[in-house]
Amino acid sequence: LRSIETPDRDLARTDSNRANKSPGGTIVRNNVISDCGTGGIEGMVNRDVLVECNHIYDVGWQDVERYYECGAVKLLIADRTLIQRNLIHDIQAGCGIWVDWNNRYCRITRNTLYDLSMGSNGVLFFEASQHPNIYDNNIIWSVHGTAIFGGDSDSLIVVNNLIGDCDSVGVLTQKITDRSVNGRPTTSRHSKVYNNLFHLERPIEMHDQDNLSDNNVFYAEFNLAELQAGGFDRNSKLLDFSITLDRENVCLRFESESPVPTFDNEPLAEFDFYGNPRM
Repeated sequence: LRSIETPDRDLARTDSNRANKSPGGTIVRNNVISDCGTGGIEGMVNRDVLVECNHIYDVGWQDVERYYECGAVKLLIADRTLIQRNLIHDIQAGCGIWVDWNNRYCRITRNTLYDLSMGSNGVLFFEASQHPNIYDNNIIWSVHGTAIFGGDSDSLIVVNNLIGDCDSVGVLTQKITDRSVNGRPTTSRHSKVYNNLFHLERPIEMHDQDNLSDNNVFYAEFNLAELQAGGFDRNSKLLDFSITLDRENVCLRFESESPVPTFDNEPLAEFDFYGNPRM
């Protein structure tokens, strides 16, 4: 499904106010989307958009990731957009959910993604944005590549996610280009990664010290001391646990002989849906 409000992709990238001019209000709900060569749900300039309860699979088999529009869900310029409760699996050469360029106040929550194989970008890829956006309560399992990637992005909140069976990085924040957004060079700062459960060898990599990671739970074999030596995860914990995925019934089985560590909840956002400060 592709929704395009302008044929000029470069113009949409450079006009930071285009999302505010869009009438928006799109709802994509309860669809089954499969056997797509490059993309499942795609949109250019998205304002007040809801994408929920879709089943998307067998996408990306044309193997043209360098086309840079490939993924189960690929939205460009998203403003106050909610992507939730989608089931995404068996994706090749593309992201699971890719939210691209100057995104503001978006939430990606309660999605289940498994069996994805991509190259340069993450399963959940958030790109080139300066305003707060949230990834919370998602399950990402069985991934060839990075699970959550904040590229050239600030103020990304990654909280309460389960990430495992991933052969690269669980959460990666990094400045990767020399581009500018809204007249300012991109950076990778002010992001928060907390209250997540990781079952992989490389759970977190944050390439700027002006980020926060803490109150996470890592698989027992992870070298937490090394991460703490870099100034991150001072209060995080280790846990010996196992998880198995039942693909037929889309069910995860969690087993641990010890109680799961608990932490105080953190507020998800400092601003409400319309960008107003929360009291």
